[in-house]
Amino acid sequence: MINNTVIKNIFRTTIFVWVFHSGAHAATLNIADSPLYLATDTPANVFFEIDDSGSMDWDILTVKYYYYTSYWHSNNFELVTHGRWRAYSGSGSCGGRINYVYFFDNSDDAYNSCSYPTAEQNTETYVRDWRIRSADFNVLYYDPSKTYTPWPGFANASFTAVRSDPQPGAHGYNVTRNLSGFIYQQWSDTRGFSGSNPNGPTTATNGANGWVDLWDDHKTTVVNATTLSQTSYSFPITSTSTDCSLTHAQETPAYFSCYQTTSTSSTIAATGTDEFGRTPAEVQQNIANWYQYYRRRSFVAKAAVGQVISDSPNYRYGLSVINDSYDGYSGIFVQVPSSTDYTTHNAGLLNSFYSYNWPAKGTPLRHGLERVGKYFSADLTGKTDPIVSSCQHNFSILMTDGYWNGNNPSTPGIGDNDGDGNYPTVADVAKYFYDTDLSSLADEVPTGTFDTQNQQHLVTFTVAFGVEGSLTDTDNDGWPDDGGVQLVENSNWGNPGTSTPAKIDDLWHAAYNSRGEFISAKTPSVLIQALQNAIATITNRVSSASAVALSSGSWNTDTHIFQAKFDPSNWSGQLLAYPVSSHGALGTSVWEAGAKLDSQDYDSGRVILTYDTADNK
Repeated sequence: MINNTVIKNIFRTTIFVWVFHSGAHAATLNIADSPLYLATDTPANVFFEIDDSGSMDWDILTVKYYYYTSYWHSNNFELVTHGRWRAYSGSGSCGGRINYVYFFDNSDDAYNSCSYPTAEQNTETYVRDWRIRSADFNVLYYDPSKTYTPWPGFANASFTAVRSDPQPGAHGYNVTRNLSGFIYQQWSDTRGFSGSNPNGPTTATNGANGWVDLWDDHKTTVVNATTLSQTSYSFPITSTSTDCSLTHAQETPAYFSCYQTTSTSSTIAATGTDEFGRTPAEVQQNIANWYQYYRRRSFVAKAAVGQVISDSPNYRYGLSVINDSYDGYSGIFVQVPSSTDYTTHNAGLLNSFYSYNWPAKGTPLRHGLERVGKYFSADLTGKTDPIVSSCQHNFSILMTDGYWNGNNPSTPGIGDNDGDGNYPTVADVAKYFYDTDLSSLADEVPTGTFDTQNQQHLVTFTVAFGVEGSLTDTDNDGWPDDGGVQLVENSNWGNPGTSTPAKIDDLWHAAYNSRGEFISAKTPSVLIQALQNAIATITNRVSSASAVALSSGSWNTDTHIFQAKFDPSNWSGQLLAYPVSSHGALGTSVWEAGAKLDSQDYDSGRVILTYDTADNK
């Protein structure tokens, strides 16, 4: 039974506080937009560790596809899964069958050799295969369904003088081009293939199949000075010919004769709009912004980090790249702020990141995450300990577009930390810095149902951009499973030492080991949204945990404890009653005020108390 005296005292105290504040400070009352206790709570550390390998400079990132000869000649099929564009050219500076990594030929490309060629050097390549200029095939290419905005703080690009890099002082800042005549393709999934793979024209089938096939319908748009010229192509594939010839492959559009191509053309005038509601001038602006701010893999990473920090500026952000201090290379390392002037700090961090010129380096992910862990352990020379509070949360966000390589971690104790038999992996590094007490401060980090560690530790979010592993999540709980059984730390997640896809699954494993999250982002827009979701998850974790750890006081009466809780993540609260045994043991909640109020009859089952200052009643 609830002690009425205690309830009355609580009510009287509440009325007194309300009256006192409303009477003495009515003229200057300023109600906070956030819980007052959060103003004095130390914000979480959030550290971005970015893959700065050479592949992040590339402007091609293809989905899984079949090489174009699979469609025009039997017994010549080839599945391509590495994200590059495999094409052939009989002329140009880099002829033959090559894996292309750049479409645009610019002097500031990190690679400039026939080992890493550009399609613009060999125009024959995209005559043979229209798909490279479709965002459904090359996910980095211009997507007319998306709106491209400049990085935070930057201006719109110029369509006739677009820069290869928007950052003043960057290698490509003064490398410009006129995009007039720019072409993009829009894919329609209209054809498929019989059997396990396309094997020449006789295997073509009608209907969608989820693959971007060479014989699928598509629309070509040419962006002129004031108009848009559009041509829609359809491939009935009615030819009786078994295979297409090399001559067919070199036609414009490719395979016109062999596939019996039909086409219709139209023009959108300067005052007209396309299917997305844009005039030709607006299309030009959108393309210019895409080219200058989103064309490369690294540009997408810069856009994503910039947008996240702009949207959520009040964390203690830091940032580095995985090749920093690896094999003598000096990259960038921005520590978390030493003051609460986050505006100035964030501007400096982003300026350093935007100014960073991508090197032609490898992918030492384990080294990069190890350095982040050592930083949070106050074990990096010349770096200040980032952990300043005993209850502070610490997060790293590890982003990559590929498969790790490089030397093993050097920290003693990093081995088979998760007990899966494969070591040392990224998952082992993440596990080590999750299990290790990173600070001598009191162990007061708020815990949750998933992250139960109360000592200072590092939680790692991992992001795979445009690459996939082998594991699957069949129950949509965020974690992979095998036969309906969720994998745990020492389960078989694959061997990253012998399998390329397992290196991506290793990122998933690392997130699980450190109680973070794994994000698989296949397109630029998904990557940006995924990072925003990661920060939202961090916000909810920190807020929810703080609400429990920093609950207001409790009132004891007879055999019950009354506890008030507040969750600033959604501005909700609870008032709960717990029984206490004669031995001092706290029982489970016997009632919660919100539930009792929800069950009330509002017409007859409630008492409303008021206070009149005129007669003090």
